[in-house]
Amino acid sequence: MIEILDLPARELKGTSERGNYHFFVQKARVVSVDRDGIETADVVEVQANPGEIYEPGDDYIIDPSSIYVGNSAPDRNGRSRKRMMIGASPKLVRISNLAKAAASSKAA
Repeated sequence: MIEILDLPARELKGTSERGNYHFFVQKARVVSVDRDGIETADVVEVQANPGEIYEPGDDYIIDPSSIYVGNSAPDRNGRSRKRMMIGASPKLVRISNLAKAAASSKAA
């Protein structure tokens, strides 16, 4: 579960080598469950799309476009394994928005 906390967003705006940028950084609580069923909660910072902020709430997931397949470090036998990884600044999407998109694609 990912919950955007109801705290003011921190605005970052300026110019870099690549041009102008404008985005917001917000605090989120991420609750995860390990393979033994033990829940842990961490507070992290998330970055919204340029010029946008996430609405506070607890129905977000990581946008599938932020997930990729990469190679992990080699194991004892020297073989590297493929594993799912999350980009450095993953985007979030509201679960309700995914449901609406799925419903509209089925209707088309």
